[in-house]
Amino acid sequence: MFSPSYAPNLPDLDVTYIERTPRYERYKVTYYTDQTLCPYPYSYDRGPQLCPGTENNKRWPDKGEIITFTAHIINKGGQNTGNFNYKWYIDDVEVKSGIHNSLAPDEEGIETYNWVWDHDIQNERIIGQHTIKFVVDPQDSITEISEANNEIEDRTDALSFRIFFSAEQYNALNSVKNRMGSYSAEDWVRDQFNAMRDRFEKAKYPLTPNGIEEVIRIDKIVVVPNEQVPQAMNSDPDKYKFDCT
Repeated sequence: MFSPSYAPNLPDLDVTYIERTPRYERYKVTYYTDQTLCPYPYSYDRGPQLCPGTENNKRWPDKGEIITFTAHIINKGGQNTGNFNYKWYIDDVEVKSGIHNSLAPDEEGIETYNWVWDHDIQNERIIGQHTIKFVVDPQDSITEISEANNEIEDRTDALSFRIFFSAEQYNALNSVKNRMGSYSAEDWVRDQFNAMRDRFEKAKYPLTPNGIEEVIRIDKIVVVPNEQVPQAMNSDPDKYKFDCT
């Protein structure tokens, strides 16, 4: 149950997520003895097996392939933002900057950056680590509701998540202040991801002395009419191109 709260009458630039394209299909596995039932792994007759016909699917970009990062920015405040600066970073080195046009309340904008994929694949594992970061208003020139949501930094080899909201859920989470100090459903999700990362890091046991070393990121956020989330998830033509939903 959400308690009502009221946001200050200010703009709020919110970098909501960075998507990567092109996307490639994730691993499709089955636990069924009868593999004609792929991709519905709801029986545990045996260990996981790749679905027939998917064994040689391309799952990551090739080294040297040009890929595109697209940063999504929404004004989650009640006033226009005015034009604002932005910067892209690879491994904390600035690689692109510019000025984005003003965003009205609830308006979304995007900025893109092309990068030469710099990972090798060995035994189905990504080799090497890189980060991609996008920052808006880097000089804090705009007075906003929250400054905590002005940037996102992701590992380029992270598992990708697809997030669906019903309109009712989305509006409810936009109406209350979250732990990032904003009024944003997207920031509520980011806070959950930050908590997951913290739990991964602390999961240090004899079998996992370094914690869970897998990294995660948000690659898509979708808002659909109430009661239509399952249909929207299943009808998404890219539904098998995300690691998790």
